[in-house]
Amino acid sequence: MKTLNDIERFVGKRIVSELETDLREFRILKEADLQSSFYFHLRRFLKDDVRWRIYSEKSTPHGNYVDLVVSQRSKGRHFNRYKPRLAIELKWQRIRISSKDRKSLRMAVQKLRAKRVYFVTVIHNGSPYQPTDKDEKEKYKLKEVIIRLDDSIDHRTWFNERERIKRMKDLSAHP
Repeated sequence: MKTLNDIERFVGKRIVSELETDLREFRILKEADLQSSFYFHLRRFLKDDVRWRIYSEKSTPHGNYVDLVVSQRSKGRHFNRYKPRLAIELKWQRIRISSKDRKSLRMAVQKLRAKRVYFVTVIHNGSPYQPTDKDEKEKYKLKEVIIRLDDSIDHRTWFNERERIKRMKDLSAHP
């Protein structure tokens, strides 16, 4: 049985190495692949723990979307209801949080009542990430997770191979 702290440690630290492996091995080629891979690893981590659910593309009451929401089954008489605990926004090649993404994550805290929100970005070209200046409310609620190619990999070679694979995938989709 996983606790919220277990899931937060996994999302904040452990999943990083798994996603970096997926990136290095060309399992992640774009943002949609990142979402699939993140969901896969998180689902595998939670295994058969029925107290937790992962929702994709969850909207707040004001129409803002977050990519993934991890919800926990309520205790007591509302046993079949799930309460959002974590909201996760996934981005490809973003070196900082955009105002739109920041608003979506704020709404996840305010309207969905998520306990913690995560901004996860893949940076494959070696650009430095620019950490967010957080206000007092965001300091403990908003976490930034950066997935990168390690320095031992030549970024240009990786990028060229990624483009070659993307072209192959695109060709196979259309007869």
